[in-house]
Amino acid sequence: MKSKNILYLIVVLAIAAVAVLMWILWPQGRSPSPSPNPTPPVDETENWQTYNNEEYGFAMKYPEGWTNDRCAKTIVFGPKEKIEALKANDCSISMAKDLILTINFRTTQQYEEIIVPFRKTDEDKNVVLDKIMVGGLEVPYYKIEYLRDASMGFKAGDMITDALAPMKDGYLEITLLDNQYIDIYNLMIDNFQFVTD
Repeated sequence: MKSKNILYLIVVLAIAAVAVLMWILWPQGRSPSPSPNPTPPVDETENWQTYNNEEYGFAMKYPEGWTNDRCAKTIVFGPKEKIEALKANDCSISMAKDLILTINFRTTQQYEEIIVPFRKTDEDKNVVLDKIMVGGLEVPYYKIEYLRDASMGFKAGDMITDALAPMKDGYLEITLLDNQYIDIYNLMIDNFQFVTD
């Protein structure tokens, strides 16, 4: 008889527990909790300026406080005061890093004679090749780390970052020579666009 009463008590408690859980979890009579509104992504380049190059047919954004100019055929970007100092010195540099970020057009022949040999690992540098999207194209993306001091003021541990976008008669070489600006370089590459008529 006792086991029958215990069984009866267990069944009643189980039914009561199910009823309480249903009452707690039942959605009727409750206002639905509002779903959080997704935060729109922040455009870090919203206030940046746009550089348009009609000669090679591209546009890219660059940060406030930066400017661009030409040193011979090289387009240079960097903090305004550094580019002004570079121009005041007739683009004469003691260290390649002074150029900060450069864009050069390379013919196919220049690519084969200058770019290809330099983009190989040797006793002076380690070269890592990857691919990234530039202007809607998948392009070679090089990370070059100097293993020891080299010409043009490069020291062991210095990095060069380089993207090569193919064009009609060659390549557009977009190079970061001062790695402290890598985040800006990456945002500039992300905003790079080829412009067609």
